[in-house]
Amino acid sequence: MTKNAQRPKVGATKKTGDMSFGGRVRLQMAARGIKSPADLARRMTLPRQTISKWLNDEIKDVGLENLYKLSDVLDCSARWLATREGTPSKPVRPEVEEKELLDLYRALSDPVRQSWLSSGRALLSASAGTPTQTQPFKSKT
Repeated sequence: MTKNAQRPKVGATKKTGDMSFGGRVRLQMAARGIKSPADLARRMTLPRQTISKWLNDEIKDVGLENLYKLSDVLDCSARWLATREGTPSKPVRPEVEEKELLDLYRALSDPVRQSWLSSGRALLSASAGTPTQTQPFKSKT
């Protein structure tokens, strides 16, 4: 790049719908407020030149360790970054207790589910105030 050439802004794409690896990284940088390759490089503790090469699609294989690190810094799916499959959002994995509750809930018949939910709402109301329909876990302050 020459001195007089303008650098593309982070989040800008070469063309509409650019979804190359570099384009996906730029998109997530913009979504996370990461303004420059140098800023991303600092967050990842990598050389700025490495990030610039990723953004310009000059490197085809960033390596698994760097892919996962990038996914964490950009708070997005590593699969989506690498392949464009799925969505940028990271999958939410429930904790062990949450999974157990979901499994128990799914094993119940509909009338028992409704009774269980009603009991849960009553417990919540007694311990944390009356929940609202839009914010069931909100307590009175």
